[in-house]
Amino acid sequence: MGGGFGGRPFLKGKIMNNIFSMDNVVFRTIGKITDLVWVNILTLIFCIPVITAGASLTAMYAVLLKMSRDEEGGLTKTFWRSFRENIKSSTVVWIVAMVVGFIYAVNLNLMRQGIMSEFGIMEKAVAILILGILLFGVMLLLYIFPLLARYDNGLKNTVINAFKLMIAFFPRSVCMVIICLFPIALMCLSNYFFFLWILYGFSFPGYVCCMLLTRIFEKVEGAGEDEQ
Repeated sequence: MGGGFGGRPFLKGKIMNNIFSMDNVVFRTIGKITDLVWVNILTLIFCIPVITAGASLTAMYAVLLKMSRDEEGGLTKTFWRSFRENIKSSTVVWIVAMVVGFIYAVNLNLMRQGIMSEFGIMEKAVAILILGILLFGVMLLLYIFPLLARYDNGLKNTVINAFKLMIAFFPRSVCMVIICLFPIALMCLSNYFFFLWILYGFSFPGYVCCMLLTRIFEKVEGAGEDEQ
């Protein structure tokens, strides 16, 4: 009986230590949520000049890729270092993306005004083609920015590798597009979601995508090591 009573305080103390430990699942979850808010705010701030949005997204992925692998490191320091190192290549990619986006917006406006009805039976085919180009571009960007954040292969090789990964892991690529467009769809449904977008609009979808990307990168790196 003495051994039984003696074990209870020890067991109780151990449980309390686990509850209030910083390694507790609850504390780790709260910490990750807070980190995602801060990463999203940093991303929005560095996107304000518009032209630097590409570098900002690359820096965001640099942080989120580390978070997805549970690697230690200062969020702000990692963000700023990646921003400075990739600003040139990321800006080039972003300018191209803006040009393509502008062309898409013009075509979308023409479709709304009914001008494209002159194509006749080809109108639907043209609309599908335009939508396909848009989704293709978004899908490609979802690989380019993370690749720039993680590897130093030059812009040309990065774009080529992004295209290869997009095709090789096409189902996951589609999933990532859906994940990233989901917050935008919510904002279209209600203005109440705008506040959540300010907090998590970039970082949360990006974090989920990075969990998928980390597995993809690990597979590719593992395959490369096996070939060597």
